Amino acid sequence: MSIQTRKPAAIIWQHSAERDQPAISLDENSKLDKESVLNKLRESFNFPDYFGDNWDAAYDLLLDYVDQMEGAATWRFSINRASNVNEADLADWIHMMTDLCTYAESRGLALRIVIHDSPKAGDQAFEEEAVSEIITSEVRESVERSVLCWLATTDENGQPNVSPKEVFAVADSQNIVVANIASPRSARNIRANQKVCLSFVDVFVQKGFKIIGTATEVKRSEPEYSHWVAPLLTMAGDRYPIHSVFVVSAIAAEPIVAPSYRLYPSETTEESQIQSALRTYGVTRDKDG
Repeated sequence: MSIQTRKPAAIIWQHSAERDQPAISLDENSKLDKESVLNKLRESFNFPDYFGDNWDAAYDLLLDYVDQMEGAATWRFSINRASNVNEADLADWIHMMTDLCTYAESRGLALRIVIHDSPKAGDQAFEEEAVSEIITSEVRESVERSVLCWLATTDENGQPNVSPKEVFAVADSQNIVVANIASPRSARNIRANQKVCLSFVDVFVQKGFKIIGTATEVKRSEPEYSHWVAPLLTMAGDRYPIHSVFVVSAIAAEPIVAPSYRLYPSETTEESQIQSALRTYGVTRDKDG
C-alpha cells in the first residue's frame, strides 16, 4: 500500500506499529475497501437501518454528527497494512473526510481526522516510505540545534503574523509540536486558517529549514493532549504553563541557506560563517564549541 506524504488539512497520519488511542479499524476480514469502510462507519456511528451503503449517504449522516459538535473533535481511524487495500476506495474515503473537515471549519468548528497507519512485519514498502518522510534526520537535527523557531500564521483577512516560539520538539516523522505558552494570536489565526510555516535557523552557520504545513490546536481538555504535550513538558518545566499545543503536520521541508553560500561558494564555508557571526554578535566560543 502506498500512502502519499502530502496530507489534506486536518488529516493527521501516524506511522507506527502501536497506536496510543482507541481507533476505528477500517479493514474487515483482512480487506479494506468501500464495503468494509462503510460497514465500520455504520457500526461506529450508529447509522440508521435506511442507510444506503454509499459514500453520499455516509457523508450526509456524518454531517449530522458535525452539526451536533459543540467544539473541537477528533475522529480516530486505523489502517492495517497487512490487509488487502483498495486504494481507490481509500482515496474516496479520505476525500469524504476532508470535505467533512472543511464543512466543520465553515461552521467555526475544528474537526481533526487522525489515521493510524500500522505496518505489517518486514513491510519493505513501509520501510522505503519511512526513508522519504518529510522530517528527516537532517531536519530533526536542525530543529534540535535551534534555540527559537518562528511560526508564521495568517488571520481570516489574510494578514500575516510571525511569532517566536521557545518550546518545541519533533513529535514524529510527520509532526512538530509547539507549546502555546503566550500565543493567543497564533491560536486564533490557526483556528481561522490552518496553513502555517515554521522556520528554524542556526544563526551562526546561517542554515536551517522551513516547514510548510497545516497546524491544529490541541487543548488541555482533549484526550490526545497528553500524547502531543509529552515531548514539551521537560523543556517547559514548572516555570512556563502550556495552555495548548500546536501540532504542525508537515507538507514540505525546504532548506534555508544564507545567500553567501550561493553567491560566493568558493570562499563561504560553515566555519567562515560562524567566525563572521561571532565577530558580528561580539561573542566567543566556549571551550567545547
